This record gives sequence, C-alpha cells and structure tokens, in this order.
Amino acid sequence: WPATEPNAQLLEGYLEYERDWLKLRGGRLLLASRLQPMGFDGGWARGRWAGASLEFTGSGGWGLGQAAVVPVTSPVLNPLDEWRPVQRQLVAGGEIAWMPGPVDVRAEYRREVDPDLNYFVSERASLSFNAQPYRFLRATGGADWNMDYGELGSADLTLTYLGKQFTVSAGGRRYQPYFNLWTLWGAFSPVPYNALNASAQVNPISWLTLRARGERYWYEDSGADAPLVAVEDRGYRASAGGTIVPDSHWTLDGSYLLEFGPGASSRYFDVGVTYQPLTTLQLGASGGRVYRPLELRYYDATGTWVGGRASWSFANQMSIWGDGQYFKDTRDKPDAGANNWDQVRVRAGVTITFGSNVDRRAPLPPARRSLP
Repeated sequence: WPATEPNAQLLEGYLEYERDWLKLRGGRLLLASRLQPMGFDGGWARGRWAGASLEFTGSGGWGLGQAAVVPVTSPVLNPLDEWRPVQRQLVAGGEIAWMPGPVDVRAEYRREVDPDLNYFVSERASLSFNAQPYRFLRATGGADWNMDYGELGSADLTLTYLGKQFTVSAGGRRYQPYFNLWTLWGAFSPVPYNALNASAQVNPISWLTLRARGERYWYEDSGADAPLVAVEDRGYRASAGGTIVPDSHWTLDGSYLLEFGPGASSRYFDVGVTYQPLTTLQLGASGGRVYRPLELRYYDATGTWVGGRASWSFANQMSIWGDGQYFKDTRDKPDAGANNWDQVRVRAGVTITFGSNVDRRAPLPPARRSLP
C-alpha cells in the first residue's frame, strides 16, 4: 500500500483446521483465482472427494477494496467518496475442480452485493483447464463471463512443448478490463484487445539460460467515429533475456523489453547480480533504465535506478534484510516548476517463518511398509 496511512495493516491472518479431506480457514483471507485476486474478512472451506477426483471450495465474508487490503469504506479512499458504497460489500463464491490424472478442470462463480441497496456489485463466472496428456506437451486455457453485462470477459489458450534443453510456447488471449458496478469506469465501455504470442527458453549449457517472448495485439472496434484522423488500433511487444549461474555462489541476470503501441512506445532493460558467499548470507545489486512517453504522448521521460540488497539468516527460521535504491527521473519537456522526481528509498526488515518444517527437530520414525 503506497500510502502513509494507516500506520500498520493486516495483510493476511487466519486460523486453519485441516483433515485429510477437509480444510477450513477463518480470518482475513487473500483469494487468488482466475476472477482476479481479492481479499475479504470471512471464512473459506475446501473439501475433497478422492474417489471421484473432485474438489469443492466455498468462501464468503465482507470484501476489501480492489487491489487494496482496506475496506472500500476506508477514509484512505476518500477521493472516491462520491461513488463509494456506504457499507462493505458482501462476497460469496464457490469453485468445483475435477482432477482425473493429468487433467485439471475448474469452474468458479463469484458475486458481490451492496447490503445497503441490495444490488449486485459484481457477478462473474469462469472456466479453466490445465492438461498434460504427454510428458512433453501441456495445454492451459480458460475464459470468464461477465454476468453483469452478459458478455465474454478475458480468455486465453496456450500450448507448450517441453524439451530436454528447451521449452516453446504459443497461444492467444483476449483481455477485457473489468470494473465493479459501483465504480464510474464501466460507463466508458472499455474496449478489449486480442493477441497472439510465442515464447521460448533454451538451456544450451548447464550454466546458461536464454529466453525470448513476442506478442502482437490489436483492439476491437470501439464503435466511435473519428472521420478527421487515422486511428491506430494495434501494436506489438517483445522481450529477451538471459541468466548465468557460473557456480553455486554467483547468479547474473539481464533482460530487455520493448513495446510499440497505438501512438506511443517504451523500452526497458535491467541487469542484476547475486552473490551468496555463505548459505546464510546473500548479497545483490541491480540497475536498469526505462524510456517512456509522458502526458499526451508528446514528451519523453527516462527513469534510471540502481540499488542493492542484503539478507542474513541468523537463526533456523529468522532472517534480517535491507535494501536501498536510487531513482533518477529525466524529463524532456518544458517545466516551469522545475519539478524533481529523483529519490532514494531505503528499507529494512525482519522475516520470521512460523510453522515451516515443524518436524525438523524431531525426526519421524521409519515408515511402516506393511500392516500388522
């Protein structure tokens, strides 16, 4: 959360009860799914029917803001005060998964309701799958349906070939922006785009990995007329990179990305190096630069950064870390105010892991290979 208030936030915290066929959670939960990640305060349950290769999941509670772990009624969202619901939305949803061997098929439904008006905030459904019929071939895909507007949302399909020293993927996707009904943005009828893409990763030798990706995309017809200008509706993006691991102590990584879209373009590159002299100590340094357009796509801006990070594990499940970065922002435009966006960021923290490898200090007895 990039704000100074509140001073502290609970990102996720819950109690969990688990049996071999049932898992229950209650508290502040973060739910990751095809229907975009979301947070809520409530309960979550998952049950398994092993004989039929089925898994059932249900959840419900009081929702948090989109892309934020604060309620939509929080004062930090005051700029949206004119449109915000008076009460927190009620969230409910469920998922059914069928997992027969190399196939994983999932169907999900989710709805949000404004309790003050008893109106839907959102209602969506999705279907996704992951299949690997052969060791060298994998297929993934899915689609979601916006029940609020009665139209198709985002969809994708990817085929991947898994070789011994290389991996190749190709696919297509459709991206449709989505906004809850209480916001104003849906009234602008955002236009989806379709894309075809391909990527590859090669390991020619044990210490070198090379990767590349390319995508061509185009927007669907917006239905708006502009007879006096020629409007572009397509673009492409591409990236390439590599990782070098000469030994168990050093890792070097770099990448380059460019994108040429309707009326604007951007380029980006970064490099990084990690050194681990001890199993408990890790040091790293990184830097990069991005070229991007500014407002109205007329002026150019360049952002450059360089930084470092260190992490030390001084106990079995505890570590301390710190990092710092310097950012320099250069803008090629008239600026009467001479605004300076250069900045230095420094962070430090302590990481404590709970409940990880709880049997490490008390080895389990040898497994029983036969019943009495």
